[in-house]
Amino acid sequence: DLRKDTVIEFGCGTGFNLKTIFSKFQRKIGVDLNHDALNYAQIYGLETYNGDANNFNKVKQVNVIAFLDVLYPKNIYPDEALQNAHRILKSNGYVIVFDGAFDILAGKHNEKVESTRRFKRINLIRLFKRNNFQVEYINYWGMSLFIILFIKRFIIENLFHRENENYDITYFMNDQMKILMKFESFLSSKLWVPFGASIIAIGKKI
Repeated sequence: DLRKDTVIEFGCGTGFNLKTIFSKFQRKIGVDLNHDALNYAQIYGLETYNGDANNFNKVKQVNVIAFLDVLYPKNIYPDEALQNAHRILKSNGYVIVFDGAFDILAGKHNEKVESTRRFKRINLIRLFKRNNFQVEYINYWGMSLFIILFIKRFIIENLFHRENENYDITYFMNDQMKILMKFESFLSSKLWVPFGASIIAIGKKI
C-alpha cells in the first residue's frame, strides 16, 4: 500500500515527479543541491533536504529511492549513490534508475550540463549487482527519440558541425511529441525494447 510508504527522489528539483509520479506515497522526500528549487518544492508541502546522492543520510528506512536523470553528472558517482541507497532503504526496498542511454547520443548539450556518462543495459545490470540489488525490471525507453537524437548528434552536429540547440516548437509538434511519448511508455511496459534514448531499471535490495 503506497499510502503507507516513503519515497526519496534525489535530484528532485521543484518536486514535479514527487507531485505526479509518486503522488500516492504517504511521505514524499526530495533531495537536491539547488536551494531555490527546494524552496519552490516546499510551497507544495513536500519534505525537502539539501544534499546529493553520494552521501545523504538524514532519512533512513525508506521504501523506494528514485534517481531520475541523476546519475550522469561528473560530481555523482553511481556506485557510491547505489551504496548509499542500499544503506537507507528498508529490507526489500526498491531503487529506480532512469537515465540517458548510449554514449553515441552524447552531444554538445552533454558537455554543457557536465554529463560524463550514459548507460547501456549491461552497465546498469552490473551496477546493481555490485551494490547488492537484484534487477527486477530493465528496459530501454524512447526508440523514436533515439533516432531523432542520433540524426541530430551524429549527422547534424558531427558531420555538418551545426550545434544550435534552439528550435522553435509549435503547439502541433508539442502535441505530437506527447502522443509519441505515451506510445513509447506503453511499448516499454509491454515489450523488450532493443534500444532507446533512455533506460529505466528497477532493483530490489538484497
